[in-house]
Amino acid sequence: MMSLRKGVLKGKKVRSKHSTLSPEAVFVIKTVKKEPEVTRVVPAQITGRGRKRNIKIQRVPAGLKVVVRGSTGAQIIWVYTSDQDSIEQILKEAWAKAG
Repeated sequence: MMSLRKGVLKGKKVRSKHSTLSPEAVFVIKTVKKEPEVTRVVPAQITGRGRKRNIKIQRVPAGLKVVVRGSTGAQIIWVYTSDQDSIEQILKEAWAKAG
């Protein structure tokens, strides 16, 4: 696990009571918080054990529920957005590029 990376949780869009983020969560937050369609990003606590790096995106009424898995476990990131299609596509492309 990594402690808070400088600047990742800064800004009006990010709300969190958790200052520990997985590397995969940092990647997702940095990717979506710069998009104008995103109104808020809320990372939740890290659960479970480390596994193969993976992302799962689920649509919810307010936006997207993004579950990222990696070496430190699973972390949910709630992404509030008015354009689910666009943000989901941006995340999938960025995740695929990052390998």
